[in-house]
Amino acid sequence: TRCWMFELDTRPASNGGKGGVRARCGACAAAVQPWRRWWRVLLAHPCCCAPKQSRAALAEMSESCADDNEGDRLLAAGYDESAAPSAAECCAVCACCCRTRPSVRRLPVGALVVVLFWLALVLSTVFFVFKFLNATSLEFSAPSGSLADKANKEYSKYFEDTNSEQMLVLLSVDKDAPANTTILNNWTMAASNYLTYSMYTGKFKDRVTAVVGYYNLLTANITLLAADVFVSPDQQVTFLGVQYVKNDEDEYDFVLYARGLLDDVNDGDAVTDQDVPFTAQLTSVMAVYKDMEAAIEKDLAKMDLVSLPIALLITIVVLRSAPLVLLPVINVIITNIVAFGLMYPIALVADVASFCPPVMMSLAIAMNIDYSLFLLTRYQEELHSGRSSDSAVLYMLQHSGEIVATSGGVLLLCFMSLIVFPLSFISSFGLSAALTLLCTILVNLSLTPSMLLLFADFFSSPFPCLSSCRPKTTGKELDDQTVAVPEEEKCWRSPWKWYTQFLMHWQVALAALVVILACAVPFVYFVSDYKTSTNDLQALPSSSPALDAMDRFGEYWPLGLINPYTVLVKSNTTVFSQDAFDLMHSFVYNITVSVGGVAPKAIFGISNFYGVELQFNQAKFLRNQNGTYAMLYNELTTADDKVTQLILASSFYPSANISDFVDALRDRVDAFSTDGFQLYLVNDLCDEKDAVDSVLHLFPIITAVVCVMVLILLGIVFKSVVVPLRTLATIALTMGFIYGLGVMTFVRGFFSPLLEKLDDGIYWFTPIIAFVVILGLALDYDIFLFSRINELRIVEKRNCKESVSVAMQKTGITIIFAGLIMAIAFGGLLFSLIDVVQQIGFFLSFAVLECTFVQCSIFVPAAVSLLRDFNWLPRFRLDVAQSKECEM
Repeated sequence: TRCWMFELDTRPASNGGKGGVRARCGACAAAVQPWRRWWRVLLAHPCCCAPKQSRAALAEMSESCADDNEGDRLLAAGYDESAAPSAAECCAVCACCCRTRPSVRRLPVGALVVVLFWLALVLSTVFFVFKFLNATSLEFSAPSGSLADKANKEYSKYFEDTNSEQMLVLLSVDKDAPANTTILNNWTMAASNYLTYSMYTGKFKDRVTAVVGYYNLLTANITLLAADVFVSPDQQVTFLGVQYVKNDEDEYDFVLYARGLLDDVNDGDAVTDQDVPFTAQLTSVMAVYKDMEAAIEKDLAKMDLVSLPIALLITIVVLRSAPLVLLPVINVIITNIVAFGLMYPIALVADVASFCPPVMMSLAIAMNIDYSLFLLTRYQEELHSGRSSDSAVLYMLQHSGEIVATSGGVLLLCFMSLIVFPLSFISSFGLSAALTLLCTILVNLSLTPSMLLLFADFFSSPFPCLSSCRPKTTGKELDDQTVAVPEEEKCWRSPWKWYTQFLMHWQVALAALVVILACAVPFVYFVSDYKTSTNDLQALPSSSPALDAMDRFGEYWPLGLINPYTVLVKSNTTVFSQDAFDLMHSFVYNITVSVGGVAPKAIFGISNFYGVELQFNQAKFLRNQNGTYAMLYNELTTADDKVTQLILASSFYPSANISDFVDALRDRVDAFSTDGFQLYLVNDLCDEKDAVDSVLHLFPIITAVVCVMVLILLGIVFKSVVVPLRTLATIALTMGFIYGLGVMTFVRGFFSPLLEKLDDGIYWFTPIIAFVVILGLALDYDIFLFSRINELRIVEKRNCKESVSVAMQKTGITIIFAGLIMAIAFGGLLFSLIDVVQQIGFFLSFAVLECTFVQCSIFVPAAVSLLRDFNWLPRFRLDVAQSKECEM
């Protein structure tokens, strides 16, 4: 069974023309455009010769299948006369009689291959999904050429172990313990000895370099220092410091091993007296990351249990078909598995932000359902008009498929712009989002039509409980073709018909634009109060075992001890001299006086020991004794005595207010660098500070370039110079609204009972990610709506006012429900335990709502109706006939 196209052979004789009627494969003729070619690949139409028919018979049969608009005469052959299509049915899509229904439908082999391909890809990547979650982090790499990069390179010249980390084990008295209970007791000593022995002899013994605590120093006869440094003044808490070499491959395994040891202590398996009111806790940077991983898994579970079901329920209401709702569900699952699986090898070689997975899942849910609505509503519209399932799929790809490709391409360009940032933390986020979106686009444009072609009867059936509501069609004449309009669509569209006709009055449209601009003024005003924070506490879970232990530790000791700074002191001669000691004494005194936040008792080196200033003569004596000081000296100083380390800690959480703190320390480091001595500040927070500064410096430049590229792309797609300018106003309005609302919420605290006010401002990462995503989302529905307006105006030759009105009636409901679904998907991030994820969810969800109910429902149709044919400049003015009355 084949689909044929028959046309008048008007070719000259020199070109093989023979006159009369020429027959060729309709599927080949349909392959002129990309979407028709892709549809043909899915159907796997054969390319074959015309059946042997007499020219007279072909000419006679072609009279019943004429397309007067094109001037061609077409015919369906290979069937009996009763099976031939009518003139109204024939060649509406691709100049071939594809709508004929043979008695036995051929299996669409191409569609089957596509389904098998995605199935194989899912099976090959599903194993790496949870491994990807374990491979994320919050670590930064210093930009090349920055101060931090130079200091790190200088440090690595003299000290091999640049990956040293510290883990703190707290042994504390329970707060409900009897009065006069102290931490210095047999239980504490037994627990300390057990933990020390297990660290030195256990599974990770090769990683552990030192375990230091109160009882360890007692063994070394350093009683005064042990009590002063490792025991709290009220003797309620003591701690063990575990120094170890960092290894990214099994870092989390080491944290789990340490927590297992603490569970043995708390359960009484390691210490015989288990009824004592004491608790062992663990805190470290990696322990916090491990807790963040658990928080992210909880966030993903919340989105699965809350956001996805609500989004699917709305999808059922829109599509009114249970079978069709399965498609977006399948697409979401496949997109998440493939995107997560493909991101795992990337996470092994680059720093991927720990909050990428929940954002990726929200993006997958939102965009898959969004694009599915674009495609499936058009598919249903074509089915309701009386087309066959195969033809409906082709129309769906030609119109909605092109919209998905254009909209997805714009958003993909926005995400790809993040890759150019000189920070893997940002670029990997852009790559993860771009990969998720790319999978979404490919799944929707390949798997969705393939499933519709493979299971046409199943997906074209209505929702079971709504079978009585199966669309009944009534014909109406449009462009000399009978197009059926479903009764239920008329009910859906009637409010939109009244609304759009009201909005199309130029006075109403102008007033609507003025009101929108006036309402935007208060939000834009608050943008000037925008404040950026580099406090990494916003990127951590609000509550976790590691953070609870950290808070307990911070009650007695400087929190900066968890991640101290290193000042590299380099001498042209030797650091073990009177001049070098005088320099280090002056430097320590200066920073404790002039730099706020430096903890004096948390400074140690060869010249200072936990707040005690050592004179050069004392240091020479202690070094000759070959005791603890000699061990410390050898650890902190190079063999040639030219370079040493001075360790200092902040009194606050290491990553809080790092910008001002690092700048102040660097000023002191530069001031004390002389001809004979050079000082360098080393810490991963310095890397972060320089990375953030570099990103914020490039952000305006990159965003401007991206905006220009996006606007040029829109101008090329719609062949207009006015569309990009009108779109620029849409983007500016959306950005002003959402950033102003963000300042009102997080900086001013207008909604503090619901969302917490942030005293130090919005996390620096949020505006960068929000801008890129909002830029794409602001254009998503704009492109969807204007593409339909463009189709009605250019293809169907309607005037501008009617094109806007009909486009709103056809797409208004879809846009509103798609916007609600996307807002719900991103709104699931608001329930996250991580502040920065909440901020991203807030920005994205409210941006979608603004785009849905303000931009696409009011601003865009009002602006387009006022601009009229100027929307298509510099195209020539189309000669449009008298506007047809829209009877939707």
